[in-house]
Amino acid sequence: MLKGVFLVLQTEMNIEQAFIQLDDEQRADIIYHGTLLRLSELRKRRFLAESKVRELEERYAQPLWQLEQERLPQDASIEMHEDYILWGHWVQVAADAAEEIHRLEPIVNQPIPPADLLYASR
Repeated sequence: MLKGVFLVLQTEMNIEQAFIQLDDEQRADIIYHGTLLRLSELRKRRFLAESKVRELEERYAQPLWQLEQERLPQDASIEMHEDYILWGHWVQVAADAAEEIHRLEPIVNQPIPPADLLYASR
């Protein structure tokens, strides 16, 4: 077990060392493009989660917060209990994705990095 942990730490250190050895422009390029990829994934995740939330809101004709205020009916079906759990999950996924998107957007909302200008002129 310790050997596996050491190997993971060693790999992470090798990646960090390799990254540090890059010049400033290369590091900026990797961060910028990596952030764009991550934002794309997060936007897809948020879209899926929001779609699932909307579907459940339509099915039960109310938002989750309202259902939580009124509580599940005493005679709620197993399906409604399962939907309630999934509903909470999807609301949280959408909120987490939106929060991470908000934190990452400033990175890509900067002027185009110099490395991109070089690629554009080729």
